[in-house]
Amino acid sequence: MSDEDFVKDFNLNVLEKIKSFGFKTGNALCLGVSGGADSVCLLTSIVSALAEQNKKQNLIQKINVVTVNHRIRKEEESLGDCEYVKNYCKTLSTKNVKVECRIINLKENEVSDLAEKRKRGTEDAARCLRYEVFKKFAEDIAEKEKTRKVFFALAHNQNDQLETLVMRFLQGAGNLSRAGIAEKRVDKNIIYIRPLIETSRADIERYLKISGIKWRTDSTNECNDYLRNRIRNLIVPVFDEVYPGWKSALINGRQKALYENDFIEKSIKGIKWNKCTDGVWIKTDVFYSLDVCLRQNLLYRAFDIVNTGERIPFSFVKKVIDRIPPQKINKNSIEVYVSKDRLFVKKIEKKATESGFFAIIEEPGFVEFDDGTLYVRNDKDCRGKAEIQFVTRSQEVYSINRISYPFCFRSRMISDRVAAKNGEKALSDVFSDFKVAVSDREKIPVIEELGKENKIRAVWGSILGYKNWIVLD
Repeated sequence: MSDEDFVKDFNLNVLEKIKSFGFKTGNALCLGVSGGADSVCLLTSIVSALAEQNKKQNLIQKINVVTVNHRIRKEEESLGDCEYVKNYCKTLSTKNVKVECRIINLKENEVSDLAEKRKRGTEDAARCLRYEVFKKFAEDIAEKEKTRKVFFALAHNQNDQLETLVMRFLQGAGNLSRAGIAEKRVDKNIIYIRPLIETSRADIERYLKISGIKWRTDSTNECNDYLRNRIRNLIVPVFDEVYPGWKSALINGRQKALYENDFIEKSIKGIKWNKCTDGVWIKTDVFYSLDVCLRQNLLYRAFDIVNTGERIPFSFVKKVIDRIPPQKINKNSIEVYVSKDRLFVKKIEKKATESGFFAIIEEPGFVEFDDGTLYVRNDKDCRGKAEIQFVTRSQEVYSINRISYPFCFRSRMISDRVAAKNGEKALSDVFSDFKVAVSDREKIPVIEELGKENKIRAVWGSILGYKNWIVLD
């Protein structure tokens, strides 16, 4: 196929795809555009296809673009991406397609603060805030254009889908999550659509190169601290080498999960959770009369309604679906219990006294904490020392080397003093220097070497997005 035909077919396929979601010329249309190849390609193809169609039919379509500055990279890079998108949008407007762009700047530390609250990492927090922006933006457009229906196009592609499916597998996901990224999702009057979800990244880049269009590259894409990046950069190349058919296998597995989810939806149609103070409830005999698979799906729906913002481990879910004991059971900020003939799922707040943690480490191994897992192994470059890694619940990895055995991994104490080059320094002063929020000070681990003189050698602030204080022999 010639380059010209490839571009024409690409534009036509994207337009037909968004029409298949129910979009009609004149409907309110929004796009989330980051400046990366995927979103720039989607914006370009939609504008090109609509311009060609509307020119023939003498129609006018307005496209509303929003780009979000998350402020988690250097400002010149993240704001630079937004400015690029805004300037590019200005070049796209035609007589038949009007493109308007709005930049939304998040507050400084807004992403890191939410990441700490949700315990799911930076990527998850950024995504959560981004969708809040999208929702508010779509609502504003609906009010401005006096319409009850807004189509919101997102640029997830086939590669994103495959990475998500691998990620969900590694996280032990159930049926709902194994279905991956939905092509269409309705949130009240907002219809989120993903026209490129079946399009490969290779075709997207080919489209842009043929069209002579540049795009922005996020510098964090190469950082393997994030689970998705590790899958993209480390796991996918191995799959491509040893099992060339893995992509088709995952896509087929996703379709099977969709069939199963369809059956589950029909099976529990009409069974709903009732709202109550701080949570929801359902009749106990109704819940336990269902197959365990349906109980599991209903329970996860309750977690979504209660909205704790935390990932609930399956070991906790299994206790409930296998028949809850008479007493209350809870995990993190979720509490489930039976009262009379009702099963309750409620959100609870942790007391301040429950936030501490403490473990003495004398040899290699691992220790589970609420916020993640501490892995300890012998430092290969330094005899008698340990290399330690902390892996958060969202699979972000942090490392420190040359820690002497035995040591204590714990939360702070009021009187703590830390090792310094010229003696010692109060831990509270370190926190002040690093501008650590009061709410975070109980959560930052300190590493205390235990010997003739117990000394705090490290304050592991990077786990919560702050600086580290490390003074080793």
